[in-house]
Amino acid sequence: MWKVTTLGNVATVVAGQSPKGEHYNKEGEGLPFYQGKKDYGDRYLYSPTIWSSVVTKRVIEGDILMSVRAPVGALNIAREEICIGRGLASSKMLGKNWARTLLGGARENNYANSTFTNSELGFGQSAFLDEPSLSCVRALSRRLW
Repeated sequence: MWKVTTLGNVATVVAGQSPKGEHYNKEGEGLPFYQGKKDYGDRYLYSPTIWSSVVTKRVIEGDILMSVRAPVGALNIAREEICIGRGLASSKMLGKNWARTLLGGARENNYANSTFTNSELGFGQSAFLDEPSLSCVRALSRRLW
């Protein structure tokens, strides 16, 4: 059984914020810094190439990342603690391991050629999603993982 809910009921959406360029480095000082989709792998982010010694928006391992600049809605998962810039937002799912499935459904709203400002990211909190029952989550998890 599935029910309709909003992303705000199952997650907290955090908009990225870029540090000043003077804080970027390639020596591994600070946290890995990701600005947008260019560093996306199939499921997880590629290895970092840029770090920031000043952290503006922190994401933890397992958080879902969403591109908020074209192509909007592309998803990936953080492998480690990172800093995110303006091209990304993160979803801290409230204990749910089916987050990517839910966000994939929300992505179907076709924001493909859009860009969202931080103030517009409120759409994420109010996006309607189909939330599976616990039995559906367990069945899906057995098949996917």
